[in-house]
Formats: sequence, structure tokens, C-alpha cells
Amino acid sequence: MVVFVKISSVFFFLVFVTSIQGQGEQICLNLQREPLEHSLPVTHQGPPGRRGPQGAIGPQGTRGNRGPPGQCVCDLSDVEQLRESLNDVSGRYERIEHIIRNVMEHIGRAEVCPLGTKSKRVQNADMTSSSVYSSTYSAHRGRLDGSRAWIASNPNNKRGAWIQVDMKVNTTLTGVVNQGNPSTNQWVTRYKISFGNFPDELEFVQDDDGNDMIFEGNTDKNSHVLNLFPQPITARYVKFVVWNFKSHISMRIEYVTC
Repeated sequence: MVVFVKISSVFFFLVFVTSIQGQGEQICLNLQREPLEHSLPVTHQGPPGRRGPQGAIGPQGTRGNRGPPGQCVCDLSDVEQLRESLNDVSGRYERIEHIIRNVMEHIGRAEVCPLGTKSKRVQNADMTSSSVYSSTYSAHRGRLDGSRAWIASNPNNKRGAWIQVDMKVNTTLTGVVNQGNPSTNQWVTRYKISFGNFPDELEFVQDDDGNDMIFEGNTDKNSHVLNLFPQPITARYVKFVVWNFKSHISMRIEYVTC
């Protein structure tokens, strides 16, 4: 009986030891595998993050090489014709620009070189006319920017009426400025200019072809209209001869000498 108990005790002890050894081996195996399992990379994809602010614009890159020339198929005759037209237009604009500069230059001079009817350096007695409407509108009233004007009489209210200035001495003139009646819508629209050293021996200003020049006058009652002569004239007497007019012959005048 005692022997059986001992044998049983030994048997259970062996089983217990064996079970402990098995668990120890399992623990050892687990301990050996654990570092290998943790050393493997573990990746879990999360949701995308919020977009950051836009960065600054970088410096401009180097310019690339020029590409090959293109090809154009066109009608050369049309191109040449267009080129000639453009050259012609350009030439016209240059001529117009030159004329405008010339006129503006003379206008500027006219403002500082009046002959004297406005300033009354020309005496009243030195301004005469073909007729007068009344003494209130006599020839010496026809001074540029004056408060009144020269007005022709009713019978003489027609082409050929004139107002004349005696310069007293030979004087060089380059143009004339005219103006309408400040009180009413009356002005001279076209006129001629004659000049000379004797009242009965005057000749008209002419163009390059020898034709008497007809100058364009006013289109309203107050504007200054400057007309330059083709060439400066030198004379003692200068006569403004009316060619066309608005309503009634009525005007104011000034000659310029530079």
C-alpha cells in the first residue's frame, strides 16, 4: 500500500514536471517569437490631412530656345498694295501734323505780335471803310475784341464791301485775324486781302498759281480766325474785302506782323 502511494506520488510528480517543462518551452518560444513579431512594420492608412497654404511663386525659369520660323502663303500683290496704302496714309498724317504745328506756331506768334488795331496804336482816322451803318458802327469800331464792330450800310451790304487800314509806313504783314459782331449773329464768312503803297494801286494776295486767294472767315460771332498769307507782304495800305457773310456785313479785325 505504501509502495503504491509512493509510485502514484512519483507518477504525478513526473506529470507535473512534464507539464511545467512544456509550459516553459511554450513560454520560451513565445519569448523568442515576440521580438520578431514586434520588429515587423505595421502600417495603417489614416484619412488625408488638411491642405496647407499655397507656397510662394518660384523665380522665373530660363527662356527657351526660339522655335523654327513659320510659313505664310499669301498674295504678294495684295501685300504690296496694302504696304503702299499704309505708306501713303502715314505720309498724309505727317504732312497734316506739320501743317498743324506751323499754324499753332503762328497763332502763338500772333498773340504777341499784333499790328495795332486792337491796342489802338492804329489811330481811328487810319481805319476807313466802303460805308458805315451809322456813326456808332464806323470803321474804327472794327477792332479785334472790341465791344462793338464795323457794320456796312444797308445799300452796301454786299460782296465787295471793305474796311481798310493805313499803316502810315511800309509794314511787313504775315496774316490777319477776324471776328464777328459781339452783339448779334453777324460775321464775314469769306474774304480777300489787297495791299499796296497807294490806295488806288492795290493788288490781291494770290496763291502759287496766280489766283486771288479767298480766305475762310468766321463761323460764329466771337471766335478768332487766323489766316496766314502764303508769303509775307510789305505795304502801307491793307484792305479787307468781303466776299461772303452771315446775315449782314459786320466784323472786327487785327493784322499780325510775325
